[in-house]
Amino acid sequence: AGKIYVENAKSILQLQKNTYRMLSDLKDNRTGDIEMGLTLEHGIDLFTSVFQEFNQHYPGINFRLQECHVAKQHELLSSGELDLGIVMLDNSDRISLEYIPLYQEELVLGVPKQNLLASAFPSVSDRLPTAELSVFRNETFALMFPGSTMRTLIDAAFQKAGYSPKILIETGMNHALAKLVSTGLCCTILPLSRAMSS
Repeated sequence: AGKIYVENAKSILQLQKNTYRMLSDLKDNRTGDIEMGLTLEHGIDLFTSVFQEFNQHYPGINFRLQECHVAKQHELLSSGELDLGIVMLDNSDRISLEYIPLYQEELVLGVPKQNLLASAFPSVSDRLPTAELSVFRNETFALMFPGSTMRTLIDAAFQKAGYSPKILIETGMNHALAKLVSTGLCCTILPLSRAMSS
């Protein structure tokens, strides 16, 4: 009985929130709050890149930001606790929500500069060097935590390369992965945007 009461109470509160928002929009005096989920680290970069312009058009809209993993955002979006979220996902990760693609992110292999393999693949003009992942079979890696969207993609890449990597560290922080590579501890795979900002 308690569970039914809580679920219905959530629905009523969401209905009330939507009703007030629609009434406010009718007056063309858009005010209100948006509950928004952001992926850890990366989400705030995307949010701040568009917020200033959005805020100029809709100064009465306030945001409440939550940083959480994709699975948690999906849960909060499905329950109505978030109005929208910014997530990194593969098409296979989609659930019954509406998705609007913003951009496609490349994953790159990070190799310490002092690693002999780093000099074996020189850059061609202004492009990053390329290498087969299979060449790094004997290297140690720091990777995103198991179960994350990024890790699912990374695991598939290693499987395609024909081996399971030796993992030294698992984390949820891309800046930690970049730091571990730059200090020469291990190799990693991380989003290109995070590699370029490090």
